Amino acid sequence: ALWQIPFVVNNCENAFALSRIALRLNLKRGFDTLVNTMTPRLIEAHHVREFVIHLRFSDGTEGDVDLSGEFSGEIFQPLSELSYFKQFILHPELHTICWPNGADFAPEYLYERIQIPA
Repeated sequence: ALWQIPFVVNNCENAFALSRIALRLNLKRGFDTLVNTMTPRLIEAHHVREFVIHLRFSDGTEGDVDLSGEFSGEIFQPLSELSYFKQFILHPELHTICWPNGADFAPEYLYERIQIPA
């Protein structure tokens, strides 16, 4: 089973590699099922202001996430520069936001941090 593969998914590159492994092993459907049962898919992301991103998930949950206090560690340090922070993309296979240097935030983490506007 897919969850028995000893592989740490801690950034976009690793998760993308795991996706490629799943494809090679003909486990793509299992990988998608595993991802989909854990957290609704992130389907939209856009910059709002400063270090705030508006997110929308497949279950209809949407709101803003302020990531300004989340830049500790070597891979996240470049994100503290606003111009670099704005370079995020919504990865089409991983369903999370990623930056050019491989930094990302787990969709589960983003889902839990959403501030739903009043």
